[in-house]
Amino acid sequence: MVEDPLQTADATQAGFPPPGARGPRPATPTQIGRYIVTRPLGHGGMAVVYAAYDPELDRRVAIKVLRGGIKGHRASIGQARLQREAQTLAKLSHPNVVQVYEVGRLDDGVFIAMELIAGMTLRTWLSRQPRGGWREVVRVFAAAGEGLAAAHAVGIIHRDFKPDNVLVGDDGRVRVLDFGLARQGAPDEAPTDPLLAAMYEVEVMATDANAVVGTPAYMAPEQHMGAPVDARCDQFSFCVALYEALYGARPFSGATLPELRLAVVAGHPREPPAGTRVPGWVQRVVARGLRHRPEDRFADMRALLAALADDPAVKRRRWAAVGLAALALGGGAGLYARALALQQARCDGAEANLVGVWDAPRRQAVEQALLATGAAFAPATWAAVERGLDAYATQWVGQTEAACAATHLRGEASAELLDLRHACLDSRLVELRALTGVLARADLRAAEKAVAAVDALPALAPCADERYVRARVKPPTDPQLALAVAAVRAQIAQARANNNAGDSAGSRRLAEAAVPAALALDYPPVQAEAWHQRGMSRYDHAAYADAIVDLGESFHRASQVGDDDLGFQSAVDLARTYNRQSRFAEAWGWTRHAEDALARTGGAPGSKARLLRVQAQIRLGEGELALAEPLFVAALASITGQRGPEHRDTARAENDLGLCLYHLGRHAEAEVHLQRAVEVHRRVSGPEHPEYADSLNSLAAVLLSQDRGAEAQALYEQVLAIVARAYGEDHPDVARALNNLGFLMLERRDLAGAAERFQRALAVLERAHGADDPQLVVPLTNLGLVAAEHGDHAAAIGHYARARAIVEARLGREHPEMLGVAKGLGALYRDLGRLAEAEPLLLLSLQIVERTRDAGDPDVAGARRELELLRALQARALARPGQ
Repeated sequence: MVEDPLQTADATQAGFPPPGARGPRPATPTQIGRYIVTRPLGHGGMAVVYAAYDPELDRRVAIKVLRGGIKGHRASIGQARLQREAQTLAKLSHPNVVQVYEVGRLDDGVFIAMELIAGMTLRTWLSRQPRGGWREVVRVFAAAGEGLAAAHAVGIIHRDFKPDNVLVGDDGRVRVLDFGLARQGAPDEAPTDPLLAAMYEVEVMATDANAVVGTPAYMAPEQHMGAPVDARCDQFSFCVALYEALYGARPFSGATLPELRLAVVAGHPREPPAGTRVPGWVQRVVARGLRHRPEDRFADMRALLAALADDPAVKRRRWAAVGLAALALGGGAGLYARALALQQARCDGAEANLVGVWDAPRRQAVEQALLATGAAFAPATWAAVERGLDAYATQWVGQTEAACAATHLRGEASAELLDLRHACLDSRLVELRALTGVLARADLRAAEKAVAAVDALPALAPCADERYVRARVKPPTDPQLALAVAAVRAQIAQARANNNAGDSAGSRRLAEAAVPAALALDYPPVQAEAWHQRGMSRYDHAAYADAIVDLGESFHRASQVGDDDLGFQSAVDLARTYNRQSRFAEAWGWTRHAEDALARTGGAPGSKARLLRVQAQIRLGEGELALAEPLFVAALASITGQRGPEHRDTARAENDLGLCLYHLGRHAEAEVHLQRAVEVHRRVSGPEHPEYADSLNSLAAVLLSQDRGAEAQALYEQVLAIVARAYGEDHPDVARALNNLGFLMLERRDLAGAAERFQRALAVLERAHGADDPQLVVPLTNLGLVAAEHGDHAAAIGHYARARAIVEARLGREHPEMLGVAKGLGALYRDLGRLAEAEPLLLLSLQIVERTRDAGDPDVAGARRELELLRALQARALARPGQ
């Protein structure tokens, strides 16, 4: 029998008591946002939790909303609390913290969609017998403590830790939830009105007057006194709850709230009961966490957890392992293995961090989104995306656990180095989460870019490089600032993911918002990151002048704070931007800055290849093909060494080199590289992907140059079919295919067919790029050829003149794009007897071809013949009487 997701029963989501525990039960809505409500899970004084179903992603969720009927100050406080909870949890990615999916508005309120966990509260777990004694209790609390430590690491203080706010899932995983009272760092600001302060600080659940049953029993002295708090107040609450779990009673007694407050503030916890089996070293750890003054407690949650893990019995077993190693040679192998397993378990389980990032529901969502585009290449794209994300996630888990083992198992790395490695890996996890979220909503453009976006994820290998992680800019030490910085970085990561997946408009909106948010923070590194992302978004929208300003700010600020990785990226992107504007000297200068930054850090894998490709593109833009060739060769070698021969980046590098050789007139060599590019793209991207069509298009051009027109036409027809199926008939890539087919028809004297295709190509490119873009030069030149063949000389001159003006204005008079224009218009003027106008054009075409082609290239001989014919006509004209 198939399970109906709308009817399946779930365990109560913690954070509120079950329905009917207190107060009137609120009416159950049928739908909240896109979520279909199935039943209430629980309600408290200010919020209610429902089980619901997400039809878009086919998963069950818990929805927390502000209860109806709450008005005025209390409503605003409740909404602020819920919104704060959602924003807080959305920034955390940790296996011991509940995962938030979405925060939204419901009428005048707020709702949070989060993972629905089958399990029980920690309080219920503790009440059920039998349990594994104090060790099992400490193990479960230590897992909850890891969740708190993760929150503290990004500057979040829970402020309401208690057994009711911890879930023990049926899968055994422990999760902390209900961060609605969380605050960012210290000092803290509480409402001055006593009633508002009481609602803000706690939800007092009263039976008799002043009888305390809830949160105040777990509050630290500084909370009771209204003093500023930091993460050590969570440590106090944690130890109150742990004391209660170990000994069956709380450490501070009081029949009323004032009595409890007095006991806590006085700092006199009760002694543990006599005869307890809890060892003294655990008692001492808990007692230290309960100390009155925050500075007398552990330095942080990590230190407390380390103390809880420092079991003397385990130490004795560790020393005994030396002897067990000898036993392992005989009959003691099993004992030795178990001893090692105790330590190994401490570093296992990193895969749990992938929940909500790359787990079964997210995998299914990405697959469904890609296939739903209906693109012919979607199945092959999904297969490649799945392989790539699986490999990335597996490597992330492996590196995370290896970093832990290097510190905690083998003692090869310090705890400080472990923190640096984890910070690096955590930043990669943020990028992975952002990308999979975008791909889960993929449209046709995202489907096309999906494989490239996966390849663009930041490399994981540098996180294992001590030199790299120590060179990274250290995070801010102020907790509140750390949280704000993390929020901006998450926004930047989302902008980058959107851009890599083809949503340039969405990326630009996020990037534009990130800059003022970063500038409001006193932390220059994140300002440099925001400027860089906004600069790239502006580049993608052809706002090159603005992009140069942003990327320049990014480079200089990154250089000031010593972020050479970002300095390298900004310098390379400045070079690309200047190259796009044909400002080649400035572009080349920025590549030198990039080289300097790369020399200081060694760079991430692929950095050197990226720089080489940009340098080659600059030389290509200058028309210096002979100088571009060795750069393309070096880039191909670097990429092949990093990625291997069967990778799309390798295919792109083969294509780059092949086109360079083609323009150099070395057609046979070019064909070899372009055939390789075609084969790799066919295997990696699939025969329906536009990247495969790109490589076919390049190969067809080379075949055509070798008078293999029939083979070239077959490829061009294939390209046109692939691109039209992918994008429709009105796309710039369709224009390119039309132009190439038109040229073949022109070669075969089908002038009408050629003209029709050139006109269609021109119209598509004008709509896509505007009336003066250099990409219009090719169809305009071809239309000039057709008009000249028809004898429509005025139309031909008009097409050539427009193409000439675009090249001179955008690229420069001696750019290689001028070759076809100068040759065609010069020959036309010559044939019309306008010899004085023909001469400078034919001279220019010869100069360009001699500079860009080998001496033996047929185009060089052809340009010389055109000029020789002009000279003969000039001589004949001079010999005529009256001339």
